Amino acid sequence: MRDGARRSDYSIRDCRTDSISARLNGRQVTIRIRDGISNIKTDIDLDAKWEARDADASVAKCIAAVTDSLKSPTSRFSEVQRAHLHQVLLSLRHGHLAIRELLRPENEQALSVNVMPILRTQIETLYAICLIIENPDALTNYEKDGWKKLFVRHLAMREECCNVPRVTKGLAEVEEWLEKLRILSGVSDIEKQTVEAQ
Repeated sequence: MRDGARRSDYSIRDCRTDSISARLNGRQVTIRIRDGISNIKTDIDLDAKWEARDADASVAKCIAAVTDSLKSPTSRFSEVQRAHLHQVLLSLRHGHLAIRELLRPENEQALSVNVMPILRTQIETLYAICLIIENPDALTNYEKDGWKKLFVRHLAMREECCNVPRVTKGLAEVEEWLEKLRILSGVSDIEKQTVEAQ
């Protein structure tokens, strides 16, 4: 379902093999399957190989170049935002190493299937970084959303574990850290109150 569409506003009217017709907010929309297909010009070389060390060098070079550029002050990002982006970029390196480990030729277990979710996270992270570089305001939205998810989880745990003193003591200690993170993330008092009221 698309953003802003209520369940009652979105209904599929006709689904044939070549297109899907749907009603979205009272407007008829037809999506042709062929519009999402690209014609493959050549087959892949099943015997082609890429040396893992070359991949490691490329990943390291790209991450080093971008993280170095984030060390210098810029009008696009605050110091906290630059530090945040730096950590996100470094996490890509860990994901790359995890993929390498799971795809080792000598690894005969069926662990390689676990590469797909890691790879998806890597691609989503790259997409987010590109979006943030094109539109720095998107980083503020990501930071606020990240804080909100942590805070909602904290509120849920506080409610679930209200009768467990060991856990409630730990949650109380986390609240000061969450409040500092809220301020760093640019979440206003009113935005926090809105989350608490939901």
